[in-house]
Amino acid sequence: MNTDCGIIRDLLPLYTENMCSPQSRALVEEHLGGCEGCRAALEKMQGEQPAAPVDALPFKALSNKLRRSRWRMAAFMTAVVLMLATGTLYHATSRKYARYTDNLARAEMASDGRVKVIGNGATGIDTSVIPSPDGRTAMVYITFFNVRPDAGESTTYISIPQGVTPSVYYTYPNEQAVLLLGPADPNGDFFVLPRIAPLYFNLLLMMGLLVVIGILGIVLRNRPPVRRVLEKLILIPVAYITAHMFIKGTNTTSWDLMRDLYYILAVMIFDLVVLWLAPRPKGRRELL
Repeated sequence: MNTDCGIIRDLLPLYTENMCSPQSRALVEEHLGGCEGCRAALEKMQGEQPAAPVDALPFKALSNKLRRSRWRMAAFMTAVVLMLATGTLYHATSRKYARYTDNLARAEMASDGRVKVIGNGATGIDTSVIPSPDGRTAMVYITFFNVRPDAGESTTYISIPQGVTPSVYYTYPNEQAVLLLGPADPNGDFFVLPRIAPLYFNLLLMMGLLVVIGILGIVLRNRPPVRRVLEKLILIPVAYITAHMFIKGTNTTSWDLMRDLYYILAVMIFDLVVLWLAPRPKGRRELL
């Protein structure tokens, strides 16, 4: 390769990028017309894919990381808002059931055979009709909710099977039922127990799972793959317990079991997303 070839090949990168002056371009093209070696070098250079500038790679990686961070933060904030909104909606729409007091409720038989219940200040009523096995009597349970002094009287009609003698009781969990109409229960006074088992056992199960995963995390702390799996699994009981406390507090009784359970599970899902995406201080990424 002569001196002219060396100069031309130094100019080839500028030539291929169209960055040389018209005079240099003319010089290169004139040389290429009579030099097969330089033409081969140009063809090889033009066939190569241009690599990304080395200095640009860190900035591209940083840009992608910032973009992922923004999406992560947006998802985190959305989950927080949805979790708070769900809990607020539950408490805003919860029924406040009333204990029995004098003049709160009375019952009588209507002319059409239905039970007529008059409430003082009640804006809602829960009713339950349980016929006896022989079909001659029926237990009618009522409970008022959202009682307001300024609401005045309300009237509710409860249908019962024709020819059945009703015994109408006002009930409230853990308190003696109050007879409003009809013959008393032949077994004597009774109390209505609250629905406690499902929520109680769910909470107990999640607390037990939390303890078991915590112990396994301590025992297997020197096995990183297992520890990472346990760190993800432990979010499930943590999220459920947090959701239960947010919805029910320390209370495990329920007037409307399915409603309470649905709200707890909804808050749990949003809480899982919050725990998964929550920013963690550098060096403190492990739960176990």
